[in-house]
Amino acid sequence: MSIFLYQTSFLMHFLGFFISLFGTRALIEWLGEKKSLVLVPISYGILLLFLMASYTKYSFIFVSSAIQAIHYAFSFPLRESLYIPTVKEIKFKSKSWIDTFGAKFGRLNSSAFSWLVNWLGSGYFFSAHILFFGVIASLWGVVAYHLGARFEKAIEHNQVIGANLVQKDQEEKKDQAVEENSQGT
Repeated sequence: MSIFLYQTSFLMHFLGFFISLFGTRALIEWLGEKKSLVLVPISYGILLLFLMASYTKYSFIFVSSAIQAIHYAFSFPLRESLYIPTVKEIKFKSKSWIDTFGAKFGRLNSSAFSWLVNWLGSGYFFSAHILFFGVIASLWGVVAYHLGARFEKAIEHNQVIGANLVQKDQEEKKDQAVEENSQGT
């Protein structure tokens, strides 16, 4: 069993190595941030359709390894690049939200979906998965497109996302300090 698990882990790291070495930077430079962001849910959707069409243990090993490799070698660096034109406060808050609420929400939904499919029975297995993953991939693609568009707009216009919030916060603190000083005198 451990040999099998190490082989799947090796396959994931091997695929991730080649994606990192030859694909991540080249794809982002060639396609741009917006199209690269949209490519992730499309590639996940294609891999899941392949798994559902073939449904063998080898296709499961390949698809799970490929999804993990794409996540760590392409999706994660791509997501990190979205933080470049943001202020530190937004970066911290969004990373915290993604790491806590986003991950927990995803696990909750996947557990609820698994429970629902088991409750419906095996006759609805394929239809339920196509519907669920189709909706998720579509929503993910729309969000990825808009995030990429906002990122490209910020880079093109040399904007810092959240700079106006920081400036407004500094002005409020300054006004509050002036008000406190005037009340103290």
